[in-house]
Amino acid sequence: MKGNSSIDVLMIPVGNAISRHIQDFTPAYTDIYNRAYEALLTMGIEKDAAIKELQRKNEHLWNVTKSSTADNERLRRALEEITDWNGEYSAQTVKVMIEFAKQTLENSPLIGMHLGEGDKE
Repeated sequence: MKGNSSIDVLMIPVGNAISRHIQDFTPAYTDIYNRAYEALLTMGIEKDAAIKELQRKNEHLWNVTKSSTADNERLRRALEEITDWNGEYSAQTVKVMIEFAKQTLENSPLIGMHLGEGDKE
């Protein structure tokens, strides 16, 4: 088995503890030592996999945040475009704004995260 220097350091007290009870380098000593080594190695592999999964989820949430920010900016620009010169909205403008906001929310990736599929209309 290929060694791992960080695990080798952790195994020093394990080897010492085994030596107190079993003669060094007997088959029993080697078997116990190797199983402990494999457990630490497996734990490291699982930890690395968990870290990669967390990084993947973090990247996904970052992309959702960027997408949501872009949606908000498009909504802001659209509202600015349909605002009358004096800042008041006509009844038709309000209907357009409501429809635009509804479509934006329906297409937003955050809806599924916060409301769940059953709440999305």
